[in-house]
Amino acid sequence: MRKAVVFWMFGPSVLLSVVACEAMKKAKAPASYTETIEGLTVPMVWIPAGRFEMGSRMSAEEVAKKYRGAAGDEKNLADEHPAHEVELDGFWLGKFEVTNRQYRKFQPGHDSGSFQGWGLNSDDQPVVEVSWTDAKAFCDWLSQKTGRIYTLPMEAQWEYACRAGTTTERYWGDDDDRMGKYANTSDRTLKRDLGAKLPSSWVFAETTDGYVVSAPVGRFKPNAFGLHDMIGNVWEWCEDWYDEKYYASSPLRNPTGPSVGAQRALRGGSWGIGPESARSAYRCWFSPEGRVLFFGFRLARNQK
Repeated sequence: MRKAVVFWMFGPSVLLSVVACEAMKKAKAPASYTETIEGLTVPMVWIPAGRFEMGSRMSAEEVAKKYRGAAGDEKNLADEHPAHEVELDGFWLGKFEVTNRQYRKFQPGHDSGSFQGWGLNSDDQPVVEVSWTDAKAFCDWLSQKTGRIYTLPMEAQWEYACRAGTTTERYWGDDDDRMGKYANTSDRTLKRDLGAKLPSSWVFAETTDGYVVSAPVGRFKPNAFGLHDMIGNVWEWCEDWYDEKYYASSPLRNPTGPSVGAQRALRGGSWGIGPESARSAYRCWFSPEGRVLFFGFRLARNQK
């Protein structure tokens, strides 16, 4: 396990090419459709083909110094390097994270639980306490029901969709001040209501988003592709096996991650993470069988 957001639970916690620029022009009015089955609706957005620089432009040392206050404290940040060019075919991605209501069409008895008395089970909150295996089972169920192949996004697809044409640390820019308008993270609201009950190592952002735990999906401003909650709310399982050194050998076109591994990749951070983790380049991983109250997912589909 890695990353401070979950440590506390189990121990102390290229500028765009011309192609991508054209993709961003299309993104102003993204193609979309809504999958409907048995009363279940899932809005999907078309992410046009393009090329982008994946990974962090800042060195691990620079990130550590900026967010932890200490150069030399760059452990677990090296996996964002080297920054490298990636070219992707177009694909569909869920406009929102999968919700409790949607997931319960597949598993009626699912319980997302609560945190310190704050519920995570409302219909429109993102489903959590689902493993990578659970998320894949939902994808297979929906695929069988609809005849369209649903899956989880590849890491490269996820970061491309998250950045939505930006080269800054977040899709709204490099600052923390506006974070509360775009993302549900560990903020002043969480600190006010639960700070006294949390470990001293917990990090809070100097922003206010108005939610103590996960928010109903779609409550924050979208990125340029029209996607909500790509940073914050809940961590999102990706299709890939995780390898901290994969970027050094990643292919240019449509990278799918390592062929084998022990952990699966997660992206996007959650309501429990601070500014360091609330970045488009930030990577996390966990056992594919692990269920955590911060972990959810978003659907993808590769065929247009």
